Amino acid sequence: MLSPTLVSRICALLALLLLACTQAPTPVVDKAAIPHTSSSHTERVHSDSAHHKDWIAPEFAESTPPALPPDSGCMAGNALFPFRRLQQCVDSLVAAGKVAEAIPLLRQVVNAQNSLVDLGHNTLRLARLLQVSGQKEEAAAVLEAFLVYKPQMLAWMDSLDAQEVRLQKQETQKALEFQPLVKQISNLMAVKSDFRLVRTMTDSLRTFPISDSLLRWSHLQDSLATMRGLTVLRAEVEHLRQLVVDAGNYDSAHFLLEQIAQWPADVRVLAGADSLADWVTRQEASDKAALDPQFWKTHDPAKVLADARQKKGAGQLDAAYELLTKLLQTKLRKEARKDLMALGEQYCTQSRQSAADLYTKFRKDHSAKNLQQAILALDLCLEKFPDNSARSKIMQNRDLLQQEQSKSKAGTP
Repeated sequence: MLSPTLVSRICALLALLLLACTQAPTPVVDKAAIPHTSSSHTERVHSDSAHHKDWIAPEFAESTPPALPPDSGCMAGNALFPFRRLQQCVDSLVAAGKVAEAIPLLRQVVNAQNSLVDLGHNTLRLARLLQVSGQKEEAAAVLEAFLVYKPQMLAWMDSLDAQEVRLQKQETQKALEFQPLVKQISNLMAVKSDFRLVRTMTDSLRTFPISDSLLRWSHLQDSLATMRGLTVLRAEVEHLRQLVVDAGNYDSAHFLLEQIAQWPADVRVLAGADSLADWVTRQEASDKAALDPQFWKTHDPAKVLADARQKKGAGQLDAAYELLTKLLQTKLRKEARKDLMALGEQYCTQSRQSAADLYTKFRKDHSAKNLQQAILALDLCLEKFPDNSARSKIMQNRDLLQQEQSKSKAGTP
């Protein structure tokens, strides 16, 4: 028989154990974890709601988390963000109307780690492994628990179809808004309208949320219209040059310059018209400097032209050059320029031959005078006829003579 003292000690020990059990923390159960297996299929069927709660995956969980303050650390890009916490942040931001901040967080929710495909794959894999392990009832429980999502999936599909219809209606409405603009651009291209008008219309079209194919089409129309406009501008540039070179009509040339200046800068560059105004200014200043009104008071342009041609045929090239240059101030400017071009070919050919003969003499007698006269002959050709077709070869010959001149001055043989 136990003594009273021993009995009291045993009772005190039991009381302490009971107190420790009542104060022990309740273990945290992961709701997304695999449910505990049950040996009784009947009990599992009667506890579908409990199993459904245990098997709710993060993707499908419906919860009403408490609202979170804005400074609660809801930041996008945190790969270690727990799913539940992430969902709370999304709901809180949406409730607060902060859609722009909620979208990047919601993108983290809708990712490969939480996708329906992975959930289905892992569920079927778990059921198969349970089955091959002999745990057939547990495998059936896993499959039955996953089947509860079928109604939700069907609801998702219906919602998806509804949203797709709404998006298609919106796209159709947008297409109706810019379809007249597309037709107008096509009509402008068909009648070869001014490319600047086409460019204005295609710029307007690109303000709409158009498809990639229509965007490429608009740029193609831009390119085709610009190339057509470039052809027109090049013709205008050529006409302006003829006004200056063949007629010396600077009033018309300046008027045309004003028209060309209205073209877009990129097209002017492609047409070589970006420096055209400076060229016209130089040509006009040169013609004014050469103007001799007193000469034309006593001379007839037609007779002067005939005289210039006679002197050219007689080999009096310098005299013919002077007369033809004066004729550039008259209405016979175009004919004078043609004669000057022919005279330039003859004049520069003779200059090159003269320079070659003088250089040959220099090689024999090393006379600095002969070398200097050879260089002067080429200089006169370049000065009087800067547009001569043999200009590059003449420049090379002149450089060679200058090198010889430098060696001669330095005493190098």
